[in-house]
Amino acid sequence: MFSKITPFFTKNSTAILTGLIITGFGTTVYLSVRPTQKALQLIADEEYERSPHQIELTTFDVIKLVYPLYIPALIMGSLTVAGVICLNSIHTRRNAALATAYSISEVVLKEYQDKLLETLGEKKAQKFKDEIYKDRVDNNPLSKNQVIFTGNGDTLCLDSLSGRYFKSDIESIRQKRNDLNEVLLKDGFVSLNDLYYELGLKNTKQGEDLGWNINDGQINFTFSSQLAEGGVPCLVIDYSISPKFNYD
Repeated sequence: MFSKITPFFTKNSTAILTGLIITGFGTTVYLSVRPTQKALQLIADEEYERSPHQIELTTFDVIKLVYPLYIPALIMGSLTVAGVICLNSIHTRRNAALATAYSISEVVLKEYQDKLLETLGEKKAQKFKDEIYKDRVDNNPLSKNQVIFTGNGDTLCLDSLSGRYFKSDIESIRQKRNDLNEVLLKDGFVSLNDLYYELGLKNTKQGEDLGWNINDGQINFTFSSQLAEGGVPCLVIDYSISPKFNYD
């Protein structure tokens, strides 16, 4: 029975710990408030007993008098803090594992791309990529998406990472790339959201998690001309060097 239960707790450890932490915080507050009335009464009684002798009740005396009432709250608070530390440790280990898996996948993908280019040649490899971009446009119909007007041009563009359509032009996009590469050279890293800001697009959660580091090279685009729904010319924007986690 234990061998069957253990995998369940391992798989759902973060959810279970989160529930226990929330419960622990609530219980700690309750155990802290509950004895307050009794503590005040103990203090009042002690002051009354000392009043004939004119002996002042010090802060240390108060703590010594009432601390036994708050021992359960201290224990529960300590267990809750331990739960928070444990939860953070689990998240750290899982994030490290994900980062490792991501790095391995990235290396495998790069090797595959290099081998594809070596086997097919540059022109055939580009044709192969264009087929992939065509599928992205076809699977992301223009009619089901909002076209974002950035004020930087009238050419329909598709960002391959976020899947968003927007209006711009290739020269404006290249200029934004050059501006951002200057920041990259100066600061050492930029986020994907920095690029989206330059292009006139709203930030995304993915855009904050991903970015470029100067050690991997500068930002560069690949462009593919496709036809969107209704035969509308569309410029698909992809990245020669993909943005990465832990870029900063």
